[in-house]
Amino acid sequence: NIELVGNAWYLFSGSSLGGIQVRKSTDKGATWSASVDIIIPTKGKAWESWASDGDAYYNAAENRWHYLFQCLAPGGTWNGCHVVRDGIDPMGPFKEIHANPVITYKSLWEKICDNSNDDCVKIPGGVNKVQDSGTFDIFNYDGTYYYVSFHGAYYAAGYSVRFGGIAKTKDFVNW
Repeated sequence: NIELVGNAWYLFSGSSLGGIQVRKSTDKGATWSASVDIIIPTKGKAWESWASDGDAYYNAAENRWHYLFQCLAPGGTWNGCHVVRDGIDPMGPFKEIHANPVITYKSLWEKICDNSNDDCVKIPGGVNKVQDSGTFDIFNYDGTYYYVSFHGAYYAAGYSVRFGGIAKTKDFVNW
């Protein structure tokens, strides 16, 4: 994804290391800097095996970048992790400011798919069957809440059904 801050464009993407990298353009995408790894799989972290499908958001009032992404630890499930970088420049390592993962693989969907009238209950045939929150998009900040869209999936024999959800958070921990 591309984020615009001032006259700079920042392109966030997956890296060959299984992490996240960023590049910068100051000429509207005509040329790009070398990529810089901002999240690298690290032993003992919730993204030890992989980090992907995330989104960056620069909050000018905080002077802080937020990055919410899918994370995978060895033998685990896909979860959601959150890291930050202070300052206007995202070209460097992001850090944890609270325990990760901030979203476990079913936690958002358990709150959304809690009524028998919900399509995400009717289609798979019961509650608590949608999982794997990911492909996060931080699409709005209203001064109090960050609004995030994400996918979920129900896995059946030989196929999966994808769902789209929206949640809000003040701190990327409480949803």
